[in-house]
Amino acid sequence: MNNILDKSLDSQFDKIENLTWFPWVGKGYKCAKRKLLVVGESHYLNEDSDENNEKRRELLIRDKEHTRNCLYEVLINKSWSSKTYSNIMEALCDRGILSDNKTALSEIAYYNFIQRQMDYSKDTKERPNIDDYKIAWKCFLHIIDILQPTDCIFVGVESVTLFEEIMDKYGVQYTGIDVLEKLNDAYPKKTSIRLDSKNNINIIFIKHSSCYFSPGKWHDFLKQQIPEAIEWLNRV
Repeated sequence: MNNILDKSLDSQFDKIENLTWFPWVGKGYKCAKRKLLVVGESHYLNEDSDENNEKRRELLIRDKEHTRNCLYEVLINKSWSSKTYSNIMEALCDRGILSDNKTALSEIAYYNFIQRQMDYSKDTKERPNIDDYKIAWKCFLHIIDILQPTDCIFVGVESVTLFEEIMDKYGVQYTGIDVLEKLNDAYPKKTSIRLDSKNNINIIFIKHSSCYFSPGKWHDFLKQQIPEAIEWLNRV
């Protein structure tokens, strides 16, 4: 994993209050012409009992490498499967150009937005609450200050919750949220923020990639919305 993962920023990530899991940062990210940050939604608990769920929660909450390990195990080692990860990679990459996930993972950054695990073991699956989103957006502002992305893709349109409120609270300049044409039964959204006079960050919210997600359609969509980032990632 270390041949495609850059850990040089970990000391900075470790100082972010309430950041449970370190982001994945590819070896090529720092030097990329377009710096693409993918923001997943949540990690999940789905054990066979409340007791085992709690044991799993306690184990993972101490594992700063958990998101990184998930990406590597699913996309590189293929020791287990997750449509969330595989579908988003298919949406990012033109498979006629990039034939493997290792190349793409070495170019992007990725982390999960919500900083605690959601309980999926019950009939009614847990969803993030308002406090989760407040924490998530505050962590996001710290992360982008470190990573300085040019483009962000949020996996899940619900992540837009509290965006405007939090940006206003912290004095971050942003453009209005554009609701785009419906795709795969979801309405993607687009905005941008400016951290300083030099850095303007494009932000796209797309359908969650876990189910009923057509990677080819979303690849075409992303090529239209953030063409420079997708072109850079898929360069020959």
